[in-house]
This record gives sequence, structure tokens and C-alpha cells, in this order.
Amino acid sequence: MRRVSITEARREWSKLLAAVEAGESVIITRYGKPVAHLAPPKGAARFLDRASLRAGMPLMRESAGEFIRKLRDDERY
Repeated sequence: MRRVSITEARREWSKLLAAVEAGESVIITRYGKPVAHLAPPKGAARFLDRASLRAGMPLMRESAGEFIRKLRDDERY
């Protein structure tokens, strides 16, 4: 869990929100004492980064043109 001062939180608000969005919890402190806790909502969907998403997708066996042509031809009959 990350701890930041109020001054740092004001200066780097967008970075803190990005960290919370990625699943990290952040404690905001004033004079070393916790005053706020930023955490992602329970049950929030976490999105995969692009590389992980692409790695999990199967490769296409045919080109996009062939795939669309086959779809179009199947609808004609």
C-alpha cells in the first residue's frame, strides 16, 4: 500500500488515480497521519493491457477479406 502526503497527492493526482485504477491502494497523509484512503471499488473490472489481451486471442486462420467474403456469401443463401 502506497503512502503519500497531501502535497504530493495534489501534485500527482492523475498518477495516483492511474495507480488506483490499476488496483493499487493509496493512503493520503497529513503530518504523517492517515487522512484518506483511495482504493478501487469492490467488484471493479480490471482491464488487461494490450499485450496481455493480444496474447490471449487466437490467431485468425484466414485473412479478414476472406472472412468477410464468406460471411457475405453465407447470408445470400
